[in-house]
Amino acid sequence: MTCDPSTSELLPSKSERIVLRVAGLPFAVQGAGLIATLRTLGGFRPFVQPEKVYAADDWLFRFQEGTEQGKDLPGLPLHRFQTEGIDCTFSRRGEGYAFSMSGGVGSSGECGWVFSPAEKKALAWGEADRTRLRFSLWMAFGTAALSRGVAALHASAVCTQGKAVLVLGESGTGKSTHTRLWREYIPGAELLNDDSPFLEASEEGVRVWGSPWSGKTPCYRDLAFPVAGIVRLVQAPHNRIRRLSTLEAVGALLPSFPPSFAYDRAAKDRVLTLISHTLMRVPVFRLECRADEEAARVCYGEIFGNGLR
Repeated sequence: MTCDPSTSELLPSKSERIVLRVAGLPFAVQGAGLIATLRTLGGFRPFVQPEKVYAADDWLFRFQEGTEQGKDLPGLPLHRFQTEGIDCTFSRRGEGYAFSMSGGVGSSGECGWVFSPAEKKALAWGEADRTRLRFSLWMAFGTAALSRGVAALHASAVCTQGKAVLVLGESGTGKSTHTRLWREYIPGAELLNDDSPFLEASEEGVRVWGSPWSGKTPCYRDLAFPVAGIVRLVQAPHNRIRRLSTLEAVGALLPSFPPSFAYDRAAKDRVLTLISHTLMRVPVFRLECRADEEAARVCYGEIFGNGLR
């Protein structure tokens, strides 16, 4: 597992463009200011690709420096929210999208981007510090990746026996604690991502990918695993698991996708399509549990059927 990578020599020092690959999708970050900040974000290091591996036509999109004029273009605000004290607005702009941020500890002014799917380009404006650039890239990549049947999930992902389990739940319910218990008590279990893995459904099946965004746990892995099961965790004084019906499973999954996508018809339809394809192949469970060894064994036993209960 790649944890807490050094930020020294993070990216090629003379490069004006960095090609990254997340969830199997290559994209480029261009511009001296963006790259200077990106070099300080250690979580992106495992996802850097040699530029000549992918032709520009193969990139999902380009995230590049633009001008301040971008923030003044008309658009339809869809979702306003806060993250880490930063005020954010996700908007529809013509056939594309826009995103803006203001505030945050130690930050001043605004920054954001304007994304054109037709041009496969997100033009960034304003000055983004480390925190704002990290989140801005998450929003931009997530928006572009939806067109490829790939989306971020608010989840902790643990893998064992060549497969992954996604643990969902509201913030503070113990997702990270539960996957830690897997690593302590289930032989061979490892963490894939602790906050924002990416879910992909294709003809080959349903996979989950690690990503550069892993919350407070520095776990950055450019790996993918077939999904064996998805678990919605609920705190309880007992350990009990049951498989959800299709309708219940939709209700369990939908809140874990980026909330902004629920406010745009096209984005929401793509999320629902991804959920539909996922439920055709992957069981979804509700786990009422304590934070103990038995909870991990009950969950593992139900999904893998190996009798560790």
